[in-house]
Amino acid sequence: MHWQATATHERQHQVTEHVRHLEPSGEEETVSGISLYRIDGDKLAEGWNYHNLFEHARARGMGGTPASS
Repeated sequence: MHWQATATHERQHQVTEHVRHLEPSGEEETVSGISLYRIDGDKLAEGWNYHNLFEHARARGMGGTPASS
């Protein structure tokens, strides 16, 4: 599933280590990501969630362009 969420950044991030040091902006921010699920029979067996940290950093003026490989 691809998702997009918009919320007001009011608290420091607790889980995501890469952006934990960012102070809350008090501003509305939008991030996107993907969620992957493994279904076993008719039950959700596992789930993985990824949000676009680069998008979040760029919105805060912290990013540039990704390095080419």
